[in-house]
Amino acid sequence: MNNPVIQEAFDAVRDKIERVWKNSAVGDTEVREKAYYMLHALEDVRVQLTTFINGGKVVAYQRSNEEEMFQRERDMRKWDGSPDGSR
Repeated sequence: MNNPVIQEAFDAVRDKIERVWKNSAVGDTEVREKAYYMLHALEDVRVQLTTFINGGKVVAYQRSNEEEMFQRERDMRKWDGSPDGSR
């Protein structure tokens, strides 16, 4: 993933999970198991997000949202201010 902000966010979450794991009590296997599963889930999210970004789905979604926003702006400019738009 080439976005440094997203990478920093993933690194911060991973570091937090690893701290929980490293600071867990010797007999607290439940905490370590949860941390293990969370690390794997985080990696799954990273892989899926990278796949979407590389596949253009995020870009397509953003373009779709931008088009909707531009259309609303055009509609607002045409609106005459009356409640039903028929002033």
